Amino acid sequence: MPRSSRSSSASSTGSRGPTGARFSPLLATVLAIFAVAGCAKRPEEALPRPNLLILSADSLRVDRLAPWSPGGVSTPALRALADRGVLFRDAWAVAPWTAPSMVSVLTGLYPPSHGAVSRDDTTPPELVTLPGLAAAHGYKMGNFSFFSGISYFRNLGLGDPVPDLAEGREPEAFGRWLDQDPDAGAASSAPFFAWIHLLDPHLPYGASGYQATEVQIHGSTGLERAQLAATVPVGSVTFDPGDRERLLELYDQDIVRLDLRVAEVVAVLEDRGLLNDTVIVFVAD
Repeated sequence: MPRSSRSSSASSTGSRGPTGARFSPLLATVLAIFAVAGCAKRPEEALPRPNLLILSADSLRVDRLAPWSPGGVSTPALRALADRGVLFRDAWAVAPWTAPSMVSVLTGLYPPSHGAVSRDDTTPPELVTLPGLAAAHGYKMGNFSFFSGISYFRNLGLGDPVPDLAEGREPEAFGRWLDQDPDAGAASSAPFFAWIHLLDPHLPYGASGYQATEVQIHGSTGLERAQLAATVPVGSVTFDPGDRERLLELYDQDIVRLDLRVAEVVAVLEDRGLLNDTVIVFVAD
């Protein structure tokens, strides 16, 4: 996936750090939040710190989303976020797969700088990361990503995923996590930082998550494997004419499911009176 969905976590410009690596506007914005919140003359004058939520979608293509692409799928929850926030129309993923792309989001660095380039790479322990900065400033950390136990997501300061996490049930786990600590939220002294990674648009198409047991549309080996497996190795299957259109229909169903999941996450915040106190960054990998 060469191009990501539009997000508020990246743009075509950035500021250079001391090593010459480019930091993303997301990281710069969060650093500004920390600085402003701590610049009061007395502790009791400290400004309220917003909650920070990184909401990411796996394998989401912007050319399948209306209204940003003609003929795209209607996504009212994503549209509502864009309408009330900042929409970057020239945001690009730095890599065509999850690990280097998401580590870049969480560090503000390109893959050669953060070290997650190839399979099984591990980021260095001394890496400056957005979760690490948030934790150092007293944020309660919430990890809702299945990937964080894999080598290239170690050392990011995320901590372990919440124990009750299940594919397709991330919003519910998020709500339970918030309810476990009545002091969590920007209105108290314990704002939260959370990363929720949604898998719906990833293979297998027409299914939720990485596993499927049934084929919805029977046909060629390629058409059927794309509905059952998380990977389709090049040369391992064959496709028939018209398969692309069938797969796009299934993929669009996944996007609809993703948008419902985004709406559920927003509802979790709204139901607890935290929506207006939370900065939400939506990005695809």
